[in-house]
Amino acid sequence: MVELKKFKDKVVNTFSGGMKRRLEIARGFLHMPRVLFLDEPTLGLDPQTRRVIWEYIRNLKDDFGVTLFLTTHYMEEAEESDRVGIIHKGKIISVDSPENMKKRIGRDTIVLSNSDGNERAVRSLGLDVVRAGDKLLVSVDSSEDALKKILKGGVSLENLAVKRPTLEDVFIELTGTAIADESGGTMDVVKQAVRMRRMR
Repeated sequence: MVELKKFKDKVVNTFSGGMKRRLEIARGFLHMPRVLFLDEPTLGLDPQTRRVIWEYIRNLKDDFGVTLFLTTHYMEEAEESDRVGIIHKGKIISVDSPENMKKRIGRDTIVLSNSDGNERAVRSLGLDVVRAGDKLLVSVDSSEDALKKILKGGVSLENLAVKRPTLEDVFIELTGTAIADESGGTMDVVKQAVRMRRMR
């Protein structure tokens, strides 16, 4: 499953970081557990190896029905989860699906080029708009619905972008602290606990 058979006669100390992570996953799976705990399984790995490790993790969940609890401070990994728990200063402060967490903290923002014509057109559609330098920020509950209005409303679509709340936005909103990098820092105090479970 983790494609290490050809290295079966090698000493583990000679393995790369990614190979060691794959071996750890295989070792944890030897007794076919129903629940598997993984502590930052991709920490310190290059993007390609992280992607491979996540293929194995998804395989455990989808093909073998394993419930996975894992910790990570990579927010894109947390997005993979069915439920996310945020721990701050040793206490669980929020548990929900990634989508519900993001919905709770904010609305979508449509970013448009700033011009008098654009501002008038957006306001005529009944949408809230704020000037921010050379951009217009349109705050909406549903970017899909608002974009349909904008497309029909004579608004210039040059430099259009949609920004949705992210899990990092959620984390900062709930803790008041930015997510630390791999070198440590606030991660000794602040850690995201992410739970993946099989969808039934």
